[in-house]
Amino acid sequence: MFSEERYFVEYKKIRNRFRKYRYVDLFHLGLHHLHSPSKSSLQAIEKLPWVVMLLFKWMLLDDQYPNSRGKTVSQAILDRLLSDIHHLSTKAGLPSQYAHHVIFMRKLANQQILYQEEMRFTCLAREKILFSGLPEKHQIGKMFFNITGLHIPQYVELMAALLVQMHESIDDPLIKTEWFEPLGSKYPQEILERFFLTISKDLDDVRQALLALDNGRRLANEYYEVTPFVRFPLITAENDHLITSKFILYRCAESFVYDTLREWNADKFMAKFGRIFEAYVERVLKLTHLPYRTEIQLMQLLGPSGLQIDFLVEEESANIFIDAKGVEMSRKGQTTHSPSTIRSATKTSILKAIKQAHAVLKKMADSTGQGLAADKHNYLLIITYKEFFLRNGATYYDAVAKSDMDQIYAKHENYPAILAENIYFIAIDEFDILCQTIGSRKLSLAKILATFRANDSDPHTSKFTFRQRLSNLGVDPEIPEHLDVPGLMSSLELILDSAT
Repeated sequence: MFSEERYFVEYKKIRNRFRKYRYVDLFHLGLHHLHSPSKSSLQAIEKLPWVVMLLFKWMLLDDQYPNSRGKTVSQAILDRLLSDIHHLSTKAGLPSQYAHHVIFMRKLANQQILYQEEMRFTCLAREKILFSGLPEKHQIGKMFFNITGLHIPQYVELMAALLVQMHESIDDPLIKTEWFEPLGSKYPQEILERFFLTISKDLDDVRQALLALDNGRRLANEYYEVTPFVRFPLITAENDHLITSKFILYRCAESFVYDTLREWNADKFMAKFGRIFEAYVERVLKLTHLPYRTEIQLMQLLGPSGLQIDFLVEEESANIFIDAKGVEMSRKGQTTHSPSTIRSATKTSILKAIKQAHAVLKKMADSTGQGLAADKHNYLLIITYKEFFLRNGATYYDAVAKSDMDQIYAKHENYPAILAENIYFIAIDEFDILCQTIGSRKLSLAKILATFRANDSDPHTSKFTFRQRLSNLGVDPEIPEHLDVPGLMSSLELILDSAT
């Protein structure tokens, strides 16, 4: 049986061991461990980067920090500490101690997948599309400037420049400020300093930031959290900056504007962002060249009362309802072992979308002469900003929200329904690829979803994430043309080339 007390007892043993050593030495050795050359991606994962980052967090939060009177440390001692922390997972909840195996799997995914994916420049290009073209006085731009001292286009371009330069010096964890000298004509020193202040802190400042968010308790859920270093992936070292991990920097870069504004005030940000995200989803949906109706068009046909859905794609054999939520899973929802906590974290996104789709489907069934057919195969795609790691609606039903979904189905028992196995949660990155691939290959979305459903019904062919399903389409997934990564970099390359 899982016990927080047993977990804490083992944590204290590890804490007492690392307290014997100088924390600054452990930091330097840990960074050297992460940045030492790896012969393969498997070898890089075997370094247990999530464990290293958890050790860093614990040292910074410890009341004996910086522990400057501790002993010197060796690689053998670090290896022992990392091994001990790795085995602490046996006290943080075994798979058999979870209500559903997927709840355990999603915790592992949140903890580890961020260290397994290279930089997705399409995410940075998407942030540029979503935020850089807003009117000068738009509230989102104002909020970002008040927080960072930067305009959003400045951040996007400087982050792209940093990633380009880092790629050219991939084995060097030190980011040198002289890298940015060629940009001096466009970005004065003051702007560069503001940029680095947004993603870099010295260890003392990192400690203060972590203390501000910490409740002082070392609970088992912390073991599986996305490292908080995603908010400050660089460590300031005199006038230069050390990369904690290239993967942490990549994840920061991919959604920095979104993360910064949500962290500052989620309600205010989402009140403005919802429509922006919905417009982007429609732009991507157009890539499929499939017929679809918007929320406004559906309201004109079915009436404005009641719950609505953002889009309805109509194919001969199927209706595909699409709702753009533009959200991410809360930190608590990412690491919890409790189905009820996940249910609470998804109440206003997943559950709401399921209710909305069924309300519209009911109105379609009641309507006559509107050209809408409810008695087809019905699917629901819920588009989120980031991956939820909940597999599909059938898993969500079994593991999280059986009672809630049964109530929805009971309310519409005399009407067509969207079966749980016909519901998918898709992060916007995967939705981009899906729609571009459908459009360029002239594929049927309904047939693709039917294939996914059939595969997911068999444990031998089922997939955990939508990205894995896309990789199994039988065709090469394609990147949308509007996510023009060369276009994102072109102005920087001109500046850099002119200075050399």
